[in-house]
Amino acid sequence: MQPPAITTASRIMMKTCTAIVTAFGILLAGERTAGPDNGDKPETVKSLLTAVVEAKDERLRKKAVEKLLKRENTSTPQIIAALKNAKTDHAKESLVYVLSRKNDERTKNVLLEVLRDATFSPKAKEWAVFGLAELSRVVNRSSVEVLKRLHELQKSERVKTKLKALLAGLEPFPIKDN
Repeated sequence: MQPPAITTASRIMMKTCTAIVTAFGILLAGERTAGPDNGDKPETVKSLLTAVVEAKDERLRKKAVEKLLKRENTSTPQIIAALKNAKTDHAKESLVYVLSRKNDERTKNVLLEVLRDATFSPKAKEWAVFGLAELSRVVNRSSVEVLKRLHELQKSERVKTKLKALLAGLEPFPIKDN
């Protein structure tokens, strides 16, 4: 059995070393990774959306967009709300881009609305078509008539071409006589 003074000294030494290692870990990895909960923080998503909508510097917007893309789909409702309130073309394009890459079924109606709305740029509409093409579970043959009507509304030839390609993939194959 060790004397009590040595046991007490070793405990103090272990506590000190543990505190130092923890401090280095937080400094090297960042405070956000130190906690057990590393999920979507609403304030973080909100600050990223603010950067996308209000930042004048394109590099900052692109960084915020990339971080939003890495978020889980729990941030989708906030992105949809930000898109509905966005005023500038670059903000709308960026938010439609994020939604088109999310592969979240909740974005279908929003992406269809982007194609209906004349205030969205052709670039945003192209991203909307891309996003609809990725949603193969909910954008299927039942969506053909809606997409045909949207195809007729489009003014941009690039958007029409992309919509036509999407429609070609959804329509049933013609029956051949053998």
